Amino acid sequence: MAPYFREEDVVVLAYRDAGTPDNYILDAWERSPMTRLPLERVRDIGVAASIQEALLQLERPELEGFWIHLDVDVLDPQWMPAVDSPDPGGLRFEELEPIVRAAVQSPGAVGMELTIFDPDKDPDGRLARQLVDLLARALAPAPGGTSGHVPRRAGAQAGRAA
Repeated sequence: MAPYFREEDVVVLAYRDAGTPDNYILDAWERSPMTRLPLERVRDIGVAASIQEALLQLERPELEGFWIHLDVDVLDPQWMPAVDSPDPGGLRFEELEPIVRAAVQSPGAVGMELTIFDPDKDPDGRLARQLVDLLARALAPAPGGTSGHVPRRAGAQAGRAA
């Protein structure tokens, strides 16, 4: 059975290294042609520039679209402790929201899944409400009825990934 997508069409955005996987997995990760934008780079170049770099890959004309996979543990456990593997140093909600908004409002986005949220660790539902509110804001049209899509730089080709 072949993969559903090619590694060169994947973007991994705002990840952080929370440990060292075994050598086999690490070697495969390092050899992979996927586009990687670790959290350190996102913070170095800024969220807007990171979004633009990701969308350049995700919106390439030869691709039919891209799927958004959002693991909630990308958020720092200070803001989102309702996950199975809380690792310090993650995104804040205000950093994640423009990333999600740009991704879901991209013309190439075909769907999205949100994973890793553990409702057992959110007994009052407050954290679930924060996620729902973030998604509602990200999916809502921008003021004035325009898309929240981040425009590409002039002359740049578009791209897509998961």
